[in-house]
Amino acid sequence: MENTTLDYLQKGYYTRGRILNNTISLELGIEEYIVRYISNEETKRDYIMQLFLSTEKITFGNKTDIFMKILKLKTPDAKEFNKDYDGFATDLEKVVSMRNRFAHDIMPEIKPEGGPESYEICLRRGSTNKYTFYTNELINAHIKIIDKCQVRLFYAILKTVIGKPLISHQS
Repeated sequence: MENTTLDYLQKGYYTRGRILNNTISLELGIEEYIVRYISNEETKRDYIMQLFLSTEKITFGNKTDIFMKILKLKTPDAKEFNKDYDGFATDLEKVVSMRNRFAHDIMPEIKPEGGPESYEICLRRGSTNKYTFYTNELINAHIKIIDKCQVRLFYAILKTVIGKPLISHQS
């Protein structure tokens, strides 16, 4: 195998793993928030997790929808909700979309021609010949969105547990 092909594959596998690992961390936090909203009893939380949340029937997108609905229930004042969570649903949608691309799209084993000079990974959707090239800048921008969602999740947890967050999610 040619060295450039090996470099291409290693960089692609690393990038895919980086996106999926960061997204899984966010998903687990959202699952935990949901089960703790439903029950304070540990045994019930375990059952809820096993029977519903940790199954393929409830997608990451479904979990983010449920999570946002809970946040709205816990923050009924629209002005306060917008102040605390403005743009959060949109950021979560971006994370879900990118996660699905990185989890389900195919990374060609041979480096495709015609892309930008430098990119981290190239993915192809299904059996199409349409390639999407992800540059380092795009990957880093997406990681920042995931990180921002993690901070906002932490903010929501603090607000729920303590009543008022000790920190602000806004920089």
